[in-house]
Amino acid sequence: MQAGGGNQAKEIIQRCKQENILVRFLEQREKEVIGMMTTDVEYVNWMNSKWKENYQQGMEQAQEKVVREMLADHMPMELIMKYSELSEERILELKKDLEQAGEL
Repeated sequence: MQAGGGNQAKEIIQRCKQENILVRFLEQREKEVIGMMTTDVEYVNWMNSKWKENYQQGMEQAQEKVVREMLADHMPMELIMKYSELSEERILELKKDLEQAGEL
């Protein structure tokens, strides 16, 4: 990931120099600025990946909650599969969990 962040930082610095923005400062502290910008880019990329991961987990949990409710209401397997888009195997696992917990 560092190469991507470092490349982005270098491109931004080059653009600033071309547009005569902070040229003297960037010439004196280019490595330091690249290091800071690279760290920032890496952090943002890491946060985005964590957000996506957590979002996906939340969606799966919500989907499974709905399936448990559908099972508790004794809805037909075909409808549960159609609307949840979960496999029959996963639905049966959830059903087994509910039965073991005494909720069915």
